[in-house]
Amino acid sequence: MKSILLSGLAIAASLQMAANDPQFIVEKVDNNGLVAGNTYRVYVQLQDEGQSVHAVWGDLEHPLMIESTAPFYQNALCGASSRGFVSALAAVDPTTAYDSYISLGYKTADANTLWDIGVDFTTFEDGGEILANNGSWFLLPTDAKTMPQEQGLVFFGQFTTSGVATGKVNLQGKNADGSIWRAYDVSFTTANAQTFGCTNSAASNFNAEATFDDGSCDTSASETSLSVETIAEVISEDWSVFPNPVRDQLIHIQFNSDNAQNEKYRIEIFDLSGKLISANELSSGAWVAGNRVTIEQALAAGTYKIVLSTKEKSTSKTLVVAK
Repeated sequence: MKSILLSGLAIAASLQMAANDPQFIVEKVDNNGLVAGNTYRVYVQLQDEGQSVHAVWGDLEHPLMIESTAPFYQNALCGASSRGFVSALAAVDPTTAYDSYISLGYKTADANTLWDIGVDFTTFEDGGEILANNGSWFLLPTDAKTMPQEQGLVFFGQFTTSGVATGKVNLQGKNADGSIWRAYDVSFTTANAQTFGCTNSAASNFNAEATFDDGSCDTSASETSLSVETIAEVISEDWSVFPNPVRDQLIHIQFNSDNAQNEKYRIEIFDLSGKLISANELSSGAWVAGNRVTIEQALAAGTYKIVLSTKEKSTSKTLVVAK
Protein backbone atom coordinates (compact mmCIF):
# COMPACT_ATOMS: atom_id res chain seq x y z
CA MET A 1 0.00 0.00 0.00
CA LYS A 2 2.88 2.34 0.77
CA SER A 3 4.26 2.01 -2.74
CA ILE A 4 0.80 2.68 -4.15
CA LEU A 5 0.46 5.81 -2.01
CA LEU A 6 3.84 7.19 -3.00
CA SER A 7 3.16 6.51 -6.64
CA GLY A 8 -0.23 8.23 -6.35
CA LEU A 9 1.50 11.33 -5.01
CA ALA A 10 3.79 11.43 -8.05
CA ILE A 11 7.02 11.65 -6.10
CA ALA A 12 9.91 12.31 -8.46
CA ALA A 13 13.25 10.50 -8.24
CA SER A 14 15.01 13.84 -7.98
CA LEU A 15 13.03 14.87 -4.88
CA GLN A 16 14.13 18.17 -3.34
CA MET A 17 13.38 19.83 -0.03
CA ALA A 18 11.66 23.20 -0.18
CA ALA A 19 14.11 26.10 -0.23
CA ASN A 20 12.08 27.62 2.61
CA ASP A 21 9.86 25.19 4.41
CA PRO A 22 6.15 26.05 4.52
CA GLN A 23 4.41 26.85 7.77
CA PHE A 24 0.86 26.97 9.07
CA ILE A 25 -1.17 30.10 9.76
CA VAL A 26 -4.33 29.76 11.88
CA GLU A 27 -7.22 32.22 11.57
CA LYS A 28 -9.83 32.59 14.31
CA VAL A 29 -13.27 32.97 12.74
CA ASP A 30 -16.31 34.53 14.41
CA ASN A 31 -19.01 31.85 14.40
CA ASN A 32 -21.55 34.24 15.98
CA GLY A 33 -22.20 31.78 18.80
CA LEU A 34 -24.18 29.53 16.46
CA VAL A 35 -22.18 26.51 17.60
CA ALA A 36 -20.30 25.70 20.78
CA GLY A 37 -16.61 26.51 20.85
CA ASN A 38 -14.37 28.52 18.55
CA THR A 39 -13.95 28.11 14.80
CA TYR A 40 -10.51 28.17 13.19
CA ARG A 41 -9.38 28.11 9.58
CA VAL A 42 -5.93 26.70 8.98
CA TYR A 43 -3.75 27.62 5.99
CA VAL A 44 -0.46 26.40 4.59
CA GLN A 45 1.73 29.44 3.98
CA LEU A 46 4.25 28.88 1.17
CA GLN A 47 7.47 30.84 1.43
CA ASP A 48 8.84 30.85 -2.14
CA GLU A 49 7.36 32.50 -5.23
CA GLY A 50 5.91 29.99 -7.66
CA GLN A 51 5.56 27.22 -5.06
CA SER A 52 2.45 25.06 -4.85
CA VAL A 53 1.26 22.36 -2.45
CA HIS A 54 -0.73 19.36 -3.66
CA ALA A 55 -0.57 16.66 -0.95
CA VAL A 56 -0.94 16.10 2.80
CA TRP A 57 0.25 12.70 4.00
CA GLY A 58 1.45 10.44 6.81
CA ASP A 59 3.58 7.27 6.92
CA LEU A 60 5.16 5.05 9.57
CA GLU A 61 8.18 7.32 10.04
CA HIS A 62 6.16 10.53 9.98
CA PRO A 63 2.53 9.84 11.01
CA LEU A 64 -0.20 12.39 10.33
CA MET A 65 -2.11 13.63 13.37
CA ILE A 66 -4.86 16.22 13.97
CA GLU A 67 -6.51 16.29 17.39
CA SER A 68 -8.10 18.56 19.99
CA THR A 69 -8.31 18.74 23.77
CA ALA A 70 -12.11 18.82 23.35
CA PRO A 71 -14.29 17.18 20.67
CA PHE A 72 -14.46 18.69 17.20
CA TYR A 73 -17.86 20.05 16.22
CA GLN A 74 -19.28 17.89 13.43
CA ASN A 75 -22.50 18.72 11.62
CA ALA A 76 -24.53 15.70 10.51
CA LEU A 77 -25.28 17.36 7.16
CA CYS A 78 -21.60 17.69 6.23
CA GLY A 79 -18.64 15.38 5.73
CA ALA A 80 -15.05 14.93 6.87
CA SER A 81 -13.63 16.94 3.97
CA SER A 82 -14.59 20.07 2.06
CA ARG A 83 -16.25 17.80 -0.49
CA GLY A 84 -19.00 17.29 2.08
CA PHE A 85 -19.82 20.97 2.57
CA VAL A 86 -22.31 22.29 0.03
CA SER A 87 -22.32 26.07 0.41
CA ALA A 88 -26.09 26.27 -0.21
CA LEU A 89 -26.63 24.32 3.03
CA ALA A 90 -25.69 27.38 5.08
CA ALA A 91 -28.85 29.15 3.93
CA VAL A 92 -30.93 26.26 5.32
CA ASP A 93 -28.85 25.55 8.42
CA PRO A 94 -26.27 28.27 9.28
CA THR A 95 -24.47 25.91 11.68
CA THR A 96 -23.17 23.89 8.72
CA ALA A 97 -20.82 26.78 7.90
CA TYR A 98 -18.80 25.94 11.03
CA ASP A 99 -18.43 22.20 10.50
CA SER A 100 -14.96 20.70 11.07
CA TYR A 101 -13.34 19.33 7.92
CA ILE A 102 -10.02 18.85 6.15
CA SER A 103 -9.22 20.17 2.70
CA LEU A 104 -6.58 21.51 0.38
CA GLY A 105 -7.42 24.67 -1.53
CA TYR A 106 -11.20 24.16 -1.63
CA LYS A 107 -13.50 25.62 1.05
CA THR A 108 -16.70 24.06 -0.32
CA ALA A 109 -17.84 21.14 -2.45
CA ASP A 110 -18.26 23.41 -5.47
CA ALA A 111 -16.11 21.96 -8.32
CA ASN A 112 -14.04 20.25 -5.62
CA THR A 113 -11.51 17.70 -6.92
CA LEU A 114 -9.94 16.68 -3.59
CA TRP A 115 -8.95 13.01 -3.26
CA ASP A 116 -8.15 10.97 -0.17
CA ILE A 117 -6.65 7.51 0.20
CA GLY A 118 -5.76 5.41 3.24
CA VAL A 119 -7.13 7.86 5.85
CA ASP A 120 -9.91 6.63 8.16
CA PHE A 121 -12.08 9.61 9.14
CA THR A 122 -14.56 7.62 11.27
CA THR A 123 -13.22 8.85 14.61
CA PHE A 124 -12.96 12.41 13.30
CA GLU A 125 -16.60 12.34 12.19
CA ASP A 126 -17.48 11.41 15.78
CA GLY A 127 -15.58 14.44 17.10
CA GLY A 128 -12.25 12.72 17.64
CA GLU A 129 -8.81 12.83 16.05
CA ILE A 130 -7.39 12.02 12.63
CA LEU A 131 -4.44 9.61 12.70
CA ALA A 132 -2.80 8.11 9.62
CA ASN A 133 0.50 6.32 9.01
CA ASN A 134 -0.19 5.26 5.44
CA GLY A 135 -2.62 7.75 3.94
CA SER A 136 -3.05 11.06 2.22
CA TRP A 137 -5.43 13.66 0.83
CA PHE A 138 -4.33 15.44 -2.30
CA LEU A 139 -5.04 17.33 -5.50
CA LEU A 140 -3.58 16.74 -8.91
CA PRO A 141 -0.48 18.96 -9.20
CA THR A 142 -2.13 20.73 -12.15
CA ASP A 143 -5.13 21.84 -10.07
CA ALA A 144 -5.26 25.65 -9.76
CA LYS A 145 -6.16 25.33 -6.06
CA THR A 146 -2.65 24.05 -5.31
CA MET A 147 -1.40 27.59 -5.91
CA PRO A 148 -1.52 30.13 -3.08
CA GLN A 149 -3.89 33.06 -2.88
CA GLU A 150 -3.15 36.24 -0.89
CA GLN A 151 -0.07 36.16 1.38
CA GLY A 152 1.05 32.77 0.05
CA LEU A 153 -1.88 30.96 1.69
CA VAL A 154 -3.45 27.66 0.63
CA PHE A 155 -6.52 26.61 2.61
CA PHE A 156 -5.93 23.44 4.66
CA GLY A 157 -9.08 22.95 6.74
CA GLN A 158 -11.59 24.26 9.24
CA PHE A 159 -11.91 23.10 12.84
CA THR A 160 -14.46 24.05 15.49
CA THR A 161 -13.77 23.03 19.07
CA SER A 162 -14.04 24.23 22.65
CA GLY A 163 -10.49 23.06 23.21
CA VAL A 164 -7.12 23.61 21.58
CA ALA A 165 -6.64 21.87 18.24
CA THR A 166 -3.18 20.79 17.10
CA GLY A 167 -1.82 19.03 14.08
CA LYS A 168 1.38 17.57 12.67
CA VAL A 169 1.43 16.56 9.02
CA ASN A 170 3.72 16.14 6.04
CA LEU A 171 3.33 18.21 2.90
CA GLN A 172 4.36 17.87 -0.72
CA GLY A 173 4.28 20.29 -3.63
CA LYS A 174 6.19 21.78 -6.51
CA ASN A 175 8.77 24.52 -6.77
CA ALA A 176 8.66 27.17 -9.47
CA ASP A 177 11.09 25.13 -11.60
CA GLY A 178 8.80 22.07 -11.48
CA SER A 179 10.88 20.07 -8.98
CA ILE A 180 9.10 18.32 -6.13
CA TRP A 181 9.57 19.43 -2.52
CA ARG A 182 8.53 17.73 0.71
CA ALA A 183 8.27 19.05 4.26
CA TYR A 184 8.02 16.73 7.26
CA ASP A 185 6.26 17.12 10.62
CA VAL A 186 4.88 20.60 9.92
CA SER A 187 2.74 21.53 12.91
CA PHE A 188 0.01 23.97 13.90
CA THR A 189 -1.91 24.89 17.03
CA THR A 190 -5.02 27.01 17.45
CA ALA A 191 -3.48 28.42 20.64
CA ASN A 192 -1.70 31.03 18.49
CA ALA A 193 -4.63 31.82 16.18
CA GLN A 194 -4.52 35.18 14.42
CA THR A 195 -7.15 37.79 13.63
CA PHE A 196 -7.09 38.37 9.87
CA GLY A 197 -7.54 41.85 8.42
CA CYS A 198 -5.77 44.93 7.14
CA THR A 199 -2.87 45.96 9.39
CA ASN A 200 -1.83 49.00 7.33
CA SER A 201 -2.92 52.06 9.30
CA ALA A 202 -2.76 54.15 6.11
CA ALA A 203 -5.43 52.02 4.40
CA SER A 204 -9.09 52.96 4.40
CA ASN A 205 -10.07 49.53 5.78
CA PHE A 206 -7.43 49.41 8.52
CA ASN A 207 -8.41 47.00 11.31
CA ALA A 208 -6.79 47.88 14.62
CA GLU A 209 -7.58 44.41 15.98
CA ALA A 210 -5.97 42.49 13.10
CA THR A 211 -2.78 40.60 13.90
CA PHE A 212 -2.21 39.07 10.43
CA ASP A 213 -2.34 41.09 7.22
CA ASP A 214 -4.55 39.08 4.87
CA GLY A 215 -3.81 41.23 1.81
CA SER A 216 -7.17 43.00 1.91
CA CYS A 217 -5.83 46.52 2.52
CA ASP A 218 -7.39 49.22 0.37
CA THR A 219 -4.68 51.81 -0.20
CA SER A 220 -6.21 53.29 -3.33
CA ALA A 221 -6.72 56.59 -1.52
CA SER A 222 -3.69 56.37 0.75
CA GLU A 223 -1.58 58.56 -1.51
CA THR A 224 -3.95 61.42 -0.83
CA SER A 225 -2.82 63.39 2.18
CA LEU A 226 -3.59 66.74 3.69
CA SER A 227 -0.98 68.81 5.45
CA VAL A 228 -1.57 69.66 9.09
CA GLU A 229 -1.48 73.35 8.14
CA THR A 230 -4.21 72.88 5.53
CA ILE A 231 -6.36 70.97 7.98
CA ALA A 232 -6.00 73.76 10.51
CA GLU A 233 -7.15 76.35 7.98
CA VAL A 234 -10.50 74.84 7.07
CA ILE A 235 -13.52 76.58 8.52
CA SER A 236 -15.84 74.97 11.05
CA GLU A 237 -19.43 74.61 9.82
CA ASP A 238 -22.70 74.02 11.61
CA TRP A 239 -22.34 70.28 12.17
CA SER A 240 -21.17 68.14 15.06
CA VAL A 241 -19.58 64.77 15.79
CA PHE A 242 -20.76 62.64 18.68
CA PRO A 243 -19.84 61.03 20.95
CA ASN A 244 -16.50 62.78 21.11
CA PRO A 245 -14.37 61.11 22.44
CA VAL A 246 -15.48 58.02 20.49
CA ARG A 247 -15.40 54.83 22.55
CA ASP A 248 -16.56 52.29 19.99
CA GLN A 249 -16.40 52.02 16.20
CA LEU A 250 -19.45 54.19 15.50
CA ILE A 251 -18.99 57.84 14.56
CA HIS A 252 -22.20 59.88 14.43
CA ILE A 253 -22.44 63.15 12.51
CA GLN A 254 -25.37 65.57 12.88
CA PHE A 255 -26.20 68.65 10.78
CA ASN A 256 -28.36 71.54 11.93
CA SER A 257 -30.15 71.58 8.60
CA ASP A 258 -32.89 68.99 8.03
CA ASN A 259 -32.15 69.15 4.30
CA ALA A 260 -28.49 68.17 4.58
CA GLN A 261 -29.12 64.99 2.60
CA ASN A 262 -29.72 67.10 -0.51
CA GLU A 263 -26.01 67.95 -0.61
CA LYS A 264 -23.28 65.56 -1.75
CA TYR A 265 -20.74 65.11 1.05
CA ARG A 266 -17.42 63.36 1.30
CA ILE A 267 -16.16 62.52 4.78
CA GLU A 268 -12.44 61.90 5.28
CA ILE A 269 -10.56 61.00 8.46
CA PHE A 270 -6.90 62.01 8.80
CA ASP A 271 -4.40 61.31 11.52
CA LEU A 272 -2.30 64.18 12.89
CA SER A 273 0.50 63.48 10.42
CA GLY A 274 -1.95 64.33 7.64
CA LYS A 275 -2.30 60.72 6.40
CA LEU A 276 -5.71 59.77 5.05
CA ILE A 277 -7.20 56.93 7.13
CA SER A 278 -10.59 56.55 5.47
CA ALA A 279 -12.92 58.22 3.00
CA ASN A 280 -16.70 57.88 2.65
CA GLU A 281 -19.17 59.27 0.14
CA LEU A 282 -22.54 59.82 1.81
CA SER A 283 -25.31 58.08 -0.11
CA SER A 284 -29.01 58.83 0.21
CA GLY A 285 -29.53 55.63 2.21
CA ALA A 286 -27.04 56.70 4.89
CA TRP A 287 -29.20 59.50 6.30
CA VAL A 288 -31.43 59.27 9.36
CA ALA A 289 -34.21 61.87 9.81
CA GLY A 290 -32.64 63.96 7.05
CA ASN A 291 -29.76 65.32 9.15
CA ARG A 292 -27.77 62.46 10.74
CA VAL A 293 -25.38 59.80 9.49
CA THR A 294 -23.38 57.05 11.20
CA ILE A 295 -19.99 55.77 10.03
CA GLU A 296 -18.47 52.53 11.29
CA GLN A 297 -14.68 52.86 11.39
CA ALA A 298 -12.15 51.07 13.62
CA LEU A 299 -9.58 53.61 14.81
CA ALA A 300 -6.69 53.26 17.22
CA ALA A 301 -6.79 55.48 20.30
CA GLY A 302 -5.61 59.00 19.48
CA THR A 303 -6.56 62.33 17.91
CA TYR A 304 -7.78 62.72 14.33
CA LYS A 305 -9.23 65.33 12.01
CA ILE A 306 -12.57 64.52 10.40
CA VAL A 307 -13.02 66.58 7.21
CA LEU A 308 -16.38 67.21 5.56
CA SER A 309 -16.21 68.30 1.91
CA THR A 310 -18.58 69.44 -0.80
CA LYS A 311 -17.71 70.74 -4.25
CA GLU A 312 -17.42 74.27 -2.88
CA LYS A 313 -15.76 73.92 0.51
CA SER A 314 -14.19 71.75 3.20
CA THR A 315 -14.71 71.93 6.94
CA SER A 316 -13.23 69.91 9.78
CA LYS A 317 -13.59 68.88 13.41
CA THR A 318 -11.18 67.30 15.86
CA LEU A 319 -12.07 63.70 16.64
CA VAL A 320 -10.73 61.96 19.75
CA VAL A 321 -10.77 58.15 20.03
CA ALA A 322 -10.60 56.98 23.63
CA LYS A 323 -8.71 53.90 24.77
